[in-house]
Amino acid sequence: MQAIITRNFRDVDTTSPKVLLTNILNDDGSLFRDHCWVEITREVEGLIPRSNKGRLIRFSAKFKQYKNYLTGEKKQTLKKIRTI
Repeated sequence: MQAIITRNFRDVDTTSPKVLLTNILNDDGSLFRDHCWVEITREVEGLIPRSNKGRLIRFSAKFKQYKNYLTGEKKQTLKKIRTI
């Protein structure tokens, strides 16, 4: 997979802060998601750009299904990002 990692954060005052990935593509080049918030792990933290300019990364990850609490729609997100 590949995505653009940004310097946009969420849940920074919690035990599991997240960073924004955009334009997430599967290995075949098809769009997986237009954006996704992923937990900041040690591996991910070292890739966060120091400026507001995004950075292209390639990685492998597991998929996690969840239900949107507003719409009830089932979606997928990423977890356990590795092999960056």
